[in-house]
Amino acid sequence: MLAGLLSSGLTHVLGRSLCRSKRWERNNYAGRTVNLYGGVALASALALSNAINALLDTREVRGTSSTPLFVAGSLSALGAGMAGLVDDMGDLSTIRKSDPPYEVATDNLVAVEHAKGFKGHLGALRQGRVTTGIMKIVAIGGTAACAATVLQALHSSRRRPAVQALGDWVVDSALIAGMANMHNLFDLRPGRALKVGALLSTPGMVSPKIRKLSANTLGAIAVALPNDLNEHTMLGDTGANALGAVVGVQIAAQASRPVKFVVFLSVAALTMISEKVSFSKVIESCRLLKAVDSWGRRPH
Repeated sequence: MLAGLLSSGLTHVLGRSLCRSKRWERNNYAGRTVNLYGGVALASALALSNAINALLDTREVRGTSSTPLFVAGSLSALGAGMAGLVDDMGDLSTIRKSDPPYEVATDNLVAVEHAKGFKGHLGALRQGRVTTGIMKIVAIGGTAACAATVLQALHSSRRRPAVQALGDWVVDSALIAGMANMHNLFDLRPGRALKVGALLSTPGMVSPKIRKLSANTLGAIAVALPNDLNEHTMLGDTGANALGAVVGVQIAAQASRPVKFVVFLSVAALTMISEKVSFSKVIESCRLLKAVDSWGRRPH
């Protein structure tokens, strides 16, 4: 956890210094101006803390090196975070519409950026338009596949049939990518995605295999949460995707095949449901969920 805390503190200080321009500012759900450096700092902290552990931690768990786990965590945070950053910075409102060379292009591109969800982005693609959302989906999928490939080294101590190994890789890839997207779906209110990430990472603290990875995640969340709840910063796609990908790595590395499959199906179901149902409305309708969701948040 110390690596997560220190890395997150450092990246927050650097992010605050580097992301001062209005290009990094967005209006949140309540109309308040917040800064995206919170998401950049979180993604950077997750990637950095796990990279440090990969370099320094030479201990083995049950005869298997833990280095692949940290490499997968760092890779997934970096790749998913960068993919989210492309989507975050795809907001073209900063382009000057008064500049003639960009007037027509800007109008077309803004229309593309209005596509929302898988259905919207795929619809735009069928019309020959490539949105930043499509680019993000491809990039996160590729990152998840790479992280899942690295994780296969954790299973190298036991022999598996080729078909079984391929199945593990497919499920792990889908799980990591799905978790990255799911956390982004929850990032609609201050602190919500961070609380989901903390809830899913806490069980990992009792597992020797993924304890350090979970601790790094919880440490980074602890530093990011106050600014997010107070609406000084927001995660954006950058932070939410990175957090979800690392949570996905934790589950893929530790859970049994049946559990991973059930988790993936649940994530896929939530993703499909989100196209029709508002998570915020569901949370607001349940007293317990509403209390947990609003805990620590600024009153409106």
